Amino acid sequence: VSNTAFKKLGDNHHIGHRHIGAIGVKGSTKLMGLVEVFQTDPLKLKAHKLRTRHTFEKAIKMRQRGEVGEARALLEKVRDDAEEHKLEDTVVNFKLSHDESNDEFAEK
Repeated sequence: VSNTAFKKLGDNHHIGHRHIGAIGVKGSTKLMGLVEVFQTDPLKLKAHKLRTRHTFEKAIKMRQRGEVGEARALLEKVRDDAEEHKLEDTVVNFKLSHDESNDEFAEK
């Protein structure tokens, strides 16, 4: 969901979510921020995403600043946490599997 739409929910701090980056939107020069809402994920996956949210969002910010190697290392930590708990974090796996040059969520 877009960051703008998520903010319109008002008091949303109790909803399980994490900022996952931004994409370019056709016809606009601005990037659109994206939020993953995981409130209804299975409990173990939701717990993983809450536990690793700070690290994940730090990695996203680092990618925005061009610190790709450091961001990748943080995303690998988040992936390792998921695997340790026998979970699959598809957003992290997607970001790790796509080269920065063709990652549709890469911040430009």
